[in-house]
Amino acid sequence: MLLAQVDIKKVFAPAGLFTSVADLVGFIVKLLALGAGLFAFITFIYAAYLYVSSQGKPEQLDKAHKAVIQSLVGLLIIAAAYFVIQMLANFLGIPF
Repeated sequence: MLLAQVDIKKVFAPAGLFTSVADLVGFIVKLLALGAGLFAFITFIYAAYLYVSSQGKPEQLDKAHKAVIQSLVGLLIIAAAYFVIQMLANFLGIPF
């Protein structure tokens, strides 16, 4: 007796894109890394705007300098986290 068994690909078409949980997790990780990288890039552009519009005021220059450093450190952390996840997936033999 078969109860509540449905071909998910017919009911929810995007489910056909992911053949395993590893594919789904890989897609989510890549999407999150892309979003975080985009956020870091926008923050860097904002910091550059702060620097250009500071008009030589020391407190605004300091704020812009901190924002540049924070955005670059964030971008490095994102890249390092993505690299570690890739290495871990390769080590465990998970297709990513």
